[in-house]
Amino acid sequence: MLRPARVLALMLLLPAAVACGGGGSDDASTAGSSSSPACSDVWMVGKTLPKTYEGCVANGDEQAYMEYGDCTDGRKFIGYAPDGGQAYFAGLGGEIGKGSVDDAAWSAALAECTGESAN
Repeated sequence: MLRPARVLALMLLLPAAVACGGGGSDDASTAGSSSSPACSDVWMVGKTLPKTYEGCVANGDEQAYMEYGDCTDGRKFIGYAPDGGQAYFAGLGGEIGKGSVDDAAWSAALAECTGESAN
């Protein structure tokens, strides 16, 4: 079972220049290259997170994101917290939402994607 509160706490403490993760459910990753899109162009509620998302840039720095788990269809469920507050979340190729890991919307999106409950 995932422990999203612990994962989110770790995500909020990570510096922007974290090495790319190996794909596990608690791995932190950063933007793939300097050609990454602006975070503000990617992470918008209701917009679709690109299936090929590998990170974004904000204030000239590559930004860390968290992989929360594998979706049942092979996609990744990830989150991004730009200001240390509420996180954006989505499965790759899915609709972006925003809230804390304790919110019903976050839990429902995680369960829909991974088949696992957040609580």
